[in-house]
Amino acid sequence: MVTTLKKKSEFKEHLVKPGECFASIAKQYGFADPDTLYHHPSNAKIRALRTNKHLLETNDIVRIPAVQKKTVSLMAGKQTVLVLKGKVCLFNLQIAEFDGKPLANSAYLLEVSKHKYTGVTNAIGKITQVIDSGATTGKLWVYLDENKHNSLFWTLQFGTLTPCQTITGIQARLNNLGYYCANEKGEMDSSTQDAITQFKLQNHLPANPEIDESFLSALANTYGL
Repeated sequence: MVTTLKKKSEFKEHLVKPGECFASIAKQYGFADPDTLYHHPSNAKIRALRTNKHLLETNDIVRIPAVQKKTVSLMAGKQTVLVLKGKVCLFNLQIAEFDGKPLANSAYLLEVSKHKYTGVTNAIGKITQVIDSGATTGKLWVYLDENKHNSLFWTLQFGTLTPCQTITGIQARLNNLGYYCANEKGEMDSSTQDAITQFKLQNHLPANPEIDESFLSALANTYGL
């Protein structure tokens, strides 16, 4: 009898779930830096498909190689600083009124993973904050007066934005930009068609609900990714 031995795979395959990105997946499997996972040769296929490591779609497959241990030699009696990468992410958000005017120099409160961060938006209404790479939700208040009596409020979902070419990705971007879509489930309903038409009209494109290259390019450029 001839026995055929199957070669054991060098990689695990991770099926992407809603809300995941390379940063959260890397943390789950013990990688300090998501770039190590994203740029690994075994992930060439997904890297070609998803050119931004923060944008994955449900059911994408990410290959997980074995974690490589690193040994560091240190000198006794001398202070050494070791920097561990990848345990945190940089959260960037720009806030503007519907007419495009930045909500500049406004105080804000950001709650993520039981941590509270306060600050002021910059001259273009931007917030930049280091947060936990495994965070999935957050809350944001932006105050409209110095006494902080009036504010705008958003609930945040980290990692849930899908690529711009997907219907869910289009709907999420349009909603975040103020063009109302009734759902972000990939259903091309009348509200999504109206939102696409309104966005095109505002950006000097033919006012119709067609998803074409000029629309996708304008949406990605306006949103920033």
